[in-house]
Amino acid sequence: MKSKEIKPETVLRPRVEKARTADWELRKKAQSEYQQRVSTSGRDIGKIPEVVDQDRRDNCSENFRLFCETYMPNSFPLAWSPDHLVVIGKVESAVLRGELLALAMPRGSGKTTVCEAATLWATLYAHRSFITIIGADEPLAEQMLDSISVELDTNALLLEDFPEVCFPISKLEGIHHRAPGQLCEGVRTRMQWSAKRIVLPTVIDTLFGENHPTSGSIIDVAGITGRIRGRKHKREDGTQLRPDLVLIDDPQTDDSARSPAQVNQRLRVINGAILGLAGPGKKISGLLTVTVIVPDDMADQLLDQKRHPQWRGERTKLLYSFPTNERLWDQYAAMRLEDFTRDDGVSSATKFYVSNQDAMDLGSKVAWPERKNPTEASALQHAMNLKLQDEVAFQSEYQNDPLPIVETTDTDLTYEKLSKQFNGMSANTTFVDATHLTFGIDCHKDLLYYVGFACSDDITGAIPIYGSWPKQNRMYYTLRDSKKTISSMFPGRTPEEQLQLALGELVKEIANMRICREDGSVIHVEKILIDSGYETAAVYDFCRRSEHASLVLPYKGIGIGAANKPMSEYPNKKGDKSGLGWRVPAKPAGVRTGVRLVLGDPNMWKSKAAIGLCKSVHERGSITLYGKPPSPMHDLFFDHLMGEFKVATNGRGRDVEEWRLKPGKPDNHLLDGLYMAMIGASMCGAGVINPKAFNGGRKAPVSFSEMQKKARDARR
Repeated sequence: MKSKEIKPETVLRPRVEKARTADWELRKKAQSEYQQRVSTSGRDIGKIPEVVDQDRRDNCSENFRLFCETYMPNSFPLAWSPDHLVVIGKVESAVLRGELLALAMPRGSGKTTVCEAATLWATLYAHRSFITIIGADEPLAEQMLDSISVELDTNALLLEDFPEVCFPISKLEGIHHRAPGQLCEGVRTRMQWSAKRIVLPTVIDTLFGENHPTSGSIIDVAGITGRIRGRKHKREDGTQLRPDLVLIDDPQTDDSARSPAQVNQRLRVINGAILGLAGPGKKISGLLTVTVIVPDDMADQLLDQKRHPQWRGERTKLLYSFPTNERLWDQYAAMRLEDFTRDDGVSSATKFYVSNQDAMDLGSKVAWPERKNPTEASALQHAMNLKLQDEVAFQSEYQNDPLPIVETTDTDLTYEKLSKQFNGMSANTTFVDATHLTFGIDCHKDLLYYVGFACSDDITGAIPIYGSWPKQNRMYYTLRDSKKTISSMFPGRTPEEQLQLALGELVKEIANMRICREDGSVIHVEKILIDSGYETAAVYDFCRRSEHASLVLPYKGIGIGAANKPMSEYPNKKGDKSGLGWRVPAKPAGVRTGVRLVLGDPNMWKSKAAIGLCKSVHERGSITLYGKPPSPMHDLFFDHLMGEFKVATNGRGRDVEEWRLKPGKPDNHLLDGLYMAMIGASMCGAGVINPKAFNGGRKAPVSFSEMQKKARDARR
């Protein structure tokens, strides 16, 4: 039998394949080892450099101010104010001794930057090992952590003197995902670097043969309304860390500050969950930066050590006392407004301030003399510019002493309500049933404001005209920025003479005004009440000598609150005249003037005006305004009417609405003119619809026939 032939390649192929496979495995292993060596080499940052200046580092160990000046000079370029030095001392004490500090400083004073520096100081010197930053929400807290991380990553001096922390961070080169795999001489640094948490590198101190004190220290963030409890971290050596310093930065918002429920909730979070982060029996340090947004908000309460004794409250201001020369500052404010309308860049207001600086600075006390803009001459000018820009914001953001909240009710005047009070008539026209026409004039140094009021006997009224003298050729203006003024119309005269001449011109205009009813018949002026608060003697003298003396009367408002005796209870003397909320004593006003003074109750009549302005156009007792909606022509008048708010008070068994000027002291002069004109109408015989609503709560008079009817009904 013939044997099968075996080919040589059949015998050799398996051996070659086996050899090739073995060679591939060796090559693969070698490649893997090479890649591992390359990877390890790339991840290993090598030896930590030596400290460049040990003395510089040691000198700042327990001196927070020196740390800020030495390592963060760019963050604090201006000289410290006395308030800064007090705050820095208290921050240092809080970090080192485990105290709680609540800090309110003017916006822009660097309170948040100071606290960021305190976080770095506390961490780099291992004064604190676990710092939690808490903001009004988590993204805001992340912004602070980002600012701190930038210092750790880019500050050259910190890199020189704190290489155990900053050198590993610099080796990340901004690529955060390198942190988990980073090695230091073959040992993992266990660093974490993210937007929400930083865990500092774990490195060996070669001098002592153990980890640096900062190894594994943590800075993390949270929002006050988010998850706060249960924060902890385990170090490489098994040590369990819990927060030992909390930095709470502006933990309230505008909305939460105005909500008592949210205020109480956040107070419970701070004093409960946050201060309990250290764990049972452990003391925690706390730095709380706040802005007092409204009275009695969360910040306002925490700054009051009587209410929260565990917190040391420190409240600073931009201005501790305001300048006393209001006249010069009013002139400055007017010039400043005019500067804004110019394009040449020349500040006449600043020149005016510089030339009158000594007089304008009188009485002021500035907290931080170095704080001003390059175009401003002093810190006081800077502060006053902020105040003129928005007084409400200034009191809150820069003084930490916010103005009272103005609460609105259904009977408060609003732009929407006033916009519905147009009666469709043209100016100088009133409704056909009008029987009385009176005017009120509110006097000021620069302008006279006047309001005309035409009404029927039931005091249903219309405002056919209002304005100011001298007339301003603008639809909207304020007393402060008026272009034409009384003094400009009568230069070289004394203020008393100027006022009398201005009153003479205005009263002549009013007396000659042709105000008609809808049927074309003319209604004549019966009374003109002139406010005597400014240049009182000059007003009395004008009313005595005026060619229209039969029309004009000086007026003085008497602030009658709930605790005061109402005018209806004033004793009547022979010759006195009185009515609802007004009196005319028989004794002449002033000395030898022969002019009788009208006394009025502003609170009562402003409430009456507000109710009339809230009634529908065709309702009895309403007060309407000429014109047709929609129209911006009365925005000036509306702002004056809304310049005050009422506060319900109680006293002597009476409920009274007291009227007060709104925060920011807006113009309210046309409101004064309106209620004075309404008093004039009452003096002419116009009555009220509901006496009970306007006479201090007393019952309306009952006629004799009504009394007889009640008696008959009772006998049945």
